[in-house]
Amino acid sequence: MLLTCLGLQGAEAQIWQERAAEHARLLSQVKWTPVAGTMPNRKGGFIEAWKENTGVLYSSVRSQGRYIGFDLGLRTFLAAVENPKSVLYTEDLMGKVSNAAAFYGAVCSSYTSYALGCGIWEVSRRYGPQVSEGIVLVEPQSAKSAQVGDVNYTHCEGTSRRSHD
Repeated sequence: MLLTCLGLQGAEAQIWQERAAEHARLLSQVKWTPVAGTMPNRKGGFIEAWKENTGVLYSSVRSQGRYIGFDLGLRTFLAAVENPKSVLYTEDLMGKVSNAAAFYGAVCSSYTSYALGCGIWEVSRRYGPQVSEGIVLVEPQSAKSAQVGDVNYTHCEGTSRRSHD
């Protein structure tokens, strides 16, 4: 289900869309290279030292409050990458926080919230059409009708799994 926010029109909407796209590019295209082989990955191993990576780490750091873009800036993350004594190399969240490994990271909701310029990190289920005024379905519901700033919101009823992307 594609959702969009009413209220922005014309040039104001275009500026907001351009800013959202730029913020998304910052997190998805940033290049970084680990300086040690002790940064954990979610597979139970380590991110390869001296190999360039693109995009911020995925790590559900919710209990630590270390989402890149909200709890700490991108520059702080990049500075930590360059310091072999930083928490990225010395702390491991595996087994302590579900779906996490590295001490800093991003998940779909924090990434999207950062890109959209939300003041706080939010999950999409709080902005569904039945929850928030001004949030409406994109019509028609197709990839061709999607625009920058629209959100893919999926809610699976009647199952034990939910996807909020």
